[in-house]
Amino acid sequence: MAVDPSDRMGLFVLLVSVVEFPKSCGMVADVHAAAITELRHGILVAVSSRNSDNVRRLVDEYHVDGYSDYHEMLKRHDLDLVCVCTPSGVHLDVVVATAEARQNVIVEKPLEITLERCD
Repeated sequence: MAVDPSDRMGLFVLLVSVVEFPKSCGMVADVHAAAITELRHGILVAVSSRNSDNVRRLVDEYHVDGYSDYHEMLKRHDLDLVCVCTPSGVHLDVVVATAEARQNVIVEKPLEITLERCD
């Protein structure tokens, strides 16, 4: 997806579930994707999920790049923000990997379901 650099005020990427869960657990990704595309400068550019059906569905709906491995997606240099939409208990590893990739990240609470993992 080609984006004019002068309008880079909102390139977003959406990480959907990185573990296998029932389809109903992926609904938050749909809500976030729709919200991002409704932002004045929001541009959804990529999605990632180990569930190929979820990736294909979001790629088809939003015409974005899709990844089965979020680590590959995090190598992109055109991301302004990564929105992590994984289930509770799976946020931490994805958030840490995103930060280590020097990408801005937003995650809904809880960051983790145990205090030990957050420490």
